[in-house]
Amino acid sequence: MRAIRRACSRPRTGLPRRQGTRLTSVSNPASVGGEGNSMKDKMPLTRKCRMPSKISFRVAHVSGQDVNYRATELNHHGPLTKGWQSSRFCMYPQDIVLQLNGRARIKKIQILSHQYLITSKIEIFIGDVAEETQVDIKNVRYIRLGYISLSTNEKTNFRARELKSVQVDATGYFLKLNLHKNYINKHNLYNQVGIVAINIIGDEVLDDAKHVSTPILEEEPVVESPLDVFSKPDYISPLDDLAFDMYQDPEVAQLIRKLERKKQEAVLQERYEFAKRIKTGIEKLQKGGERLGKLEVEKRHAAENEDFDKALQKKLQIDDIRLQLYKQLDLTNLLEMNSPLMSFQPMETKPSDNPKEITDFIPKIDLSSPISLSTQRSVPRTPYEERPLPITNR
Repeated sequence: MRAIRRACSRPRTGLPRRQGTRLTSVSNPASVGGEGNSMKDKMPLTRKCRMPSKISFRVAHVSGQDVNYRATELNHHGPLTKGWQSSRFCMYPQDIVLQLNGRARIKKIQILSHQYLITSKIEIFIGDVAEETQVDIKNVRYIRLGYISLSTNEKTNFRARELKSVQVDATGYFLKLNLHKNYINKHNLYNQVGIVAINIIGDEVLDDAKHVSTPILEEEPVVESPLDVFSKPDYISPLDDLAFDMYQDPEVAQLIRKLERKKQEAVLQERYEFAKRIKTGIEKLQKGGERLGKLEVEKRHAAENEDFDKALQKKLQIDDIRLQLYKQLDLTNLLEMNSPLMSFQPMETKPSDNPKEITDFIPKIDLSSPISLSTQRSVPRTPYEERPLPITNR
């Protein structure tokens, strides 16, 4: 697993943004160039004492896509995410429009670029609709926030992915990315650009209840943190960082979030010894989740190459590591399964004669999605060891 290169743009306070400047600070959409006069020009009401969190979205529009790397890959985060790639020899710029699951005030945008299909510049736009107007992509008015530039990645020999984190302050229903022409290198044979993942962090806006024309798939409801009542309003949890989901096993990531909430509840109740045990359990889960995430990628790679013996070996190894990890941590006690305050809901359960069997309360990964086993491609495949998984530089 190879590290990603982080780059963070921080806001420049008190300075107006000029056209064509690099995205270092943004203004409220209602105050940029007078374009926001017909939009909501008042400060949006967000959830009281709520820390910024991940905002769910779906891809509403894309200029083009490779048949093997569709834009729908951007709707989910995980070690198996392939990401989006533009069509071969496409025209530039390329557009990606994301529709948020409700109106939101965006605080941070994270973009994980492909390791060699790299765009030279990304322009960022916030999209909103006028008062009493149906929320539809046809009715959106965009305001340009600025742009970010990406590295050519030559210094890493195209073996690391660049993660751009941008601090913004903008409110709307849509986010549009305008990707400019790619950097030329020996690996990019068809002049494509690629985005592996996008993460949006912010606050839900509560002063609006417009009808959204295109429904978005229901996500797990966001549960407020017990510590939100006295936490810093601008604090962003490391569990909402894009790198966490991109290299962490999805099932383990869900358990870590449940335990983090449980730890915060224990702090409020001054059960510090129990909170310490949970903290230790989270640390062990994070290490085990990284290993499981890497093995999942290796398993899929073996299946794609029709090396089914190796794929089976990886599957058995994953199951064994997962079971041993859960038993070692004694998740039943950490999650307090017998407590009436416990609201843990597994994604899938199996009937069992043994009510204490660990599979009764551990969530299961949805394996219903088909895995492409096609091995015939005109594009030379990148060796597996050169397809890095992002990890956090600590």
